Amino acid sequence: MRLFHDDVRPRLTGALIIAGLLSCLALLAQANETHAQESPNLPSVPAELRGAYDTILRNPGDLEAFWALAQDAEQRGLDEFAIRLYERMLLLDPRLAQARLRLAQLLIQRGALLTARAYLEEALAEEAMPPEARRRAEEYVAEIDAQRSRHRLGGVARVGVRYASNPAAVTDALDDTNDLNDAEVRGLRSQKSDQSAFASLDARHTYDFLTQLGDQLESHIFLYGEKQRRADEADLALAELDVGPRLAIMAPVDERSWRPYAVGRIIGLENSLFSAEGGGGVEGLVALSPRLAAFGSFEVVYAGHNNFRMGGGGDPPGSEPSDFENEDFDGFRFEGELGVSSALTPWLRGQLIGFGGSVDAEKDYRNNDYIGVRAGLTASYPAPFQLSALPWSTTLSGSYRYARFSNSSQANPIEDGDPPIGRRKEDRWQASLTNQVPLSPRWALELRLAHTQLGSSIDGADYDNSEASLAVVYAFGR
Repeated sequence: MRLFHDDVRPRLTGALIIAGLLSCLALLAQANETHAQESPNLPSVPAELRGAYDTILRNPGDLEAFWALAQDAEQRGLDEFAIRLYERMLLLDPRLAQARLRLAQLLIQRGALLTARAYLEEALAEEAMPPEARRRAEEYVAEIDAQRSRHRLGGVARVGVRYASNPAAVTDALDDTNDLNDAEVRGLRSQKSDQSAFASLDARHTYDFLTQLGDQLESHIFLYGEKQRRADEADLALAELDVGPRLAIMAPVDERSWRPYAVGRIIGLENSLFSAEGGGGVEGLVALSPRLAAFGSFEVVYAGHNNFRMGGGGDPPGSEPSDFENEDFDGFRFEGELGVSSALTPWLRGQLIGFGGSVDAEKDYRNNDYIGVRAGLTASYPAPFQLSALPWSTTLSGSYRYARFSNSSQANPIEDGDPPIGRRKEDRWQASLTNQVPLSPRWALELRLAHTQLGSSIDGADYDNSEASLAVVYAFGR
């Protein structure tokens, strides 16, 4: 019995030919796709590195060339390209412990913790793994396990010495964290240079709520203390704590989130309590692109001041009693800011912030409104003369702040016949240059140069301060 009629055979033959052609095209497409995956089609990779990669592919057994190219990519900040190179090396020789460690560290930095841990477990399974490499792998595994914990703690501690041309400008190192520049401390600006020792702790703790988008509870504490060699009246202590949940907005928490928080601050001068503040605020973050983010905040605090006389207390003998009291500063402060941060290049980051606020104090002469802007650039680059395998960094920052007060700065009433003073106005400029030299992944030396210039419409209220500081920095946790 004939299974097919004669007129059907040509159709089957044609179908088989077409199927064969489609199979050939699919194989060619798959080969092209494989070749495309092997080529580093990354727009940020310079042409000379892509050329070097193509050259290495012609001799894939040259692992030293792979390693040199991966190290070059890391120094240029091309982490994704370096990851591809390390993965290629491990395909050629899975026993390369150093390549596996470098790959795991890059994956940890990018948040791919489970993938990094898998690579490290494979490395630790190798009995011939060098002892130093095994120790580092175990440290990375412990770091990954700590990061995957619901509790995470990280921060930076500093201890150092500072020279200041005007040590009474005590708030220059704190960058608008409080209103001491508007306090009686102006009377201490003797323009006599001094040296000081300082220490600070900036720590952040998070508790993961284990939600799909990463909601968490954040707590941030900042402690600062400075002791002058001669000008005891300018000794400063500051403690600040804020606590609040960071909640995702229809996206992972590190891409789009908002955070309401409560905040408290205590400021001390000359071994005495100067002020205590309490209040709250809200902040938000939006990742506009992988390299650009916008952020903002609004905060309201009430400040109460201790009524003590800085610099020894009391009015000079034979002088008229002063009506001035620190309690005149009591009142609310409202402040908001809006900014953007961007990874301009793999080695250059920038930040621009606009801010403004208002002080509603107990006495009208303390009331003021202010606006300002802050900007900064941070560059990372290979250590000069190959002094270190870790990159150095330099930060250039500056700020401007303009304030307009409701009245003059005088606490005492103006006597009849005295010339009118008018509304007080101030503008303050700050600039700083900070260079950080890493000694290890967690320890670094930090050199900072800074200058502040404040101009005022009130005679005797303007000042300037230049300073230089050297600190040892320790970064802990993550």
